[in-house]
Amino acid sequence: MSTGAKFVLVVFVLTMVLFVGSGVLLAAAVARAGLIHVRVESSGPDGSVDLDLPLPAGLVSLALLGARLAPDLDCDIDGVACDLDDWGPAAAAALDELAAAPDMVLVDVRDRGERVWIAKRGDALEVQVEGRGGDVEVTLPAKLLPQIAEVLD
Repeated sequence: MSTGAKFVLVVFVLTMVLFVGSGVLLAAAVARAGLIHVRVESSGPDGSVDLDLPLPAGLVSLALLGARLAPDLDCDIDGVACDLDDWGPAAAAALDELAAAPDMVLVDVRDRGERVWIAKRGDALEVQVEGRGGDVEVTLPAKLLPQIAEVLD
């Protein structure tokens, strides 16, 4: 085998190792952090929307890291200032306890054909909102809750 062919073979093998290794690392990161699953079904006069979106929970961890690095940013939503100083520690403690809690239904409210249901089931927190215009379901790993608590505290 010529030197040029050996060089091409080595470059090809290294490229394949890089691609396969990157895929394995990505799969391991998603498997470790889990998935946030968002499902939206709605119908109305403007048409219908069907969305089924699995998101890596690592994206939330990355967003929380950004929130931790910039704690002094002002939060102003429609002229209402957001102040975590008063309720942040209590919310953080509740999220920490919820992550370790057994399976339970936290909220189950029904009114005129609409429903809001929040439960801790296994290692996931599930939120379902059913209404006349459509349904929304969000499932996230319970191990994200302590990470959110760190930002709130």
